[in-house]
Amino acid sequence: MAAPPEAGKANQAICKLIARTVGVKEKDVSIESGLTNPEKIIRIKGCTVVAVQSATG
Repeated sequence: MAAPPEAGKANQAICKLIARTVGVKEKDVSIESGLTNPEKIIRIKGCTVVAVQSATG
């Protein structure tokens, strides 16, 4: 991530990238766990596991 890890900018950039990749709105992507940790648990509303797998290769 090119965004700095301050004031949540990196987390916002991660959510935006994931939303664009899987084809959902940015508001449908949230970080459920790991806001200050490199390992995160992400929730994507309106998207199946299969859709995520096919979008990411």
